[in-house]
Amino acid sequence: MLIMLLVMPIEVSLSSQASAAKTGSTCKKLNAKGWDGDKPIVCKKNKSGKLIWTVFGNSPSTYNLSISLVVYESAINSGKPELDIDRLTCGSVGQYKDLNRKTQIEIRDGNGGLLALSALGTPTATPNQSYNSVSDCLYQPIIKLKKSEFYQIKIGTRYDQLFSFQNLVDEQWKILLAID
Repeated sequence: MLIMLLVMPIEVSLSSQASAAKTGSTCKKLNAKGWDGDKPIVCKKNKSGKLIWTVFGNSPSTYNLSISLVVYESAINSGKPELDIDRLTCGSVGQYKDLNRKTQIEIRDGNGGLLALSALGTPTATPNQSYNSVSDCLYQPIIKLKKSEFYQIKIGTRYDQLFSFQNLVDEQWKILLAID
């Protein structure tokens, strides 16, 4: 009898290690929790609906932030509606000569840590609703960001604005900024 008591715990210990959960392997109960070595894991459905072990707290590692910066024609050509759309050079005329394809975009987290550096990129001349022959300049960079509770966005020396993670989620990761 004494021998059975000693053998039984050893058998239980061996059988629990044989069925240890591994990240990526199938699991049986949604939201069940376990360990893969020293990593906490949880049972979740994958894209095809199959239950698999995933790293606990795993979420998309990056988000694509789309910034649309419009420089209205009044800022570009100081109200001269005779400017021809085919001759428009965005960012090279008008009162905002500091805005061009190389203008730096800096994004920091709520604590001031740098998350991303980018440039405005090449603008597109877009028709202005007020005039038929002039255009606005539209910059549309897309920047990959890691999750943060807050994002401080600075474009050149402008738009030093703070957005929360929830603000960006609500706006579907799209920001519209304008200069006129």
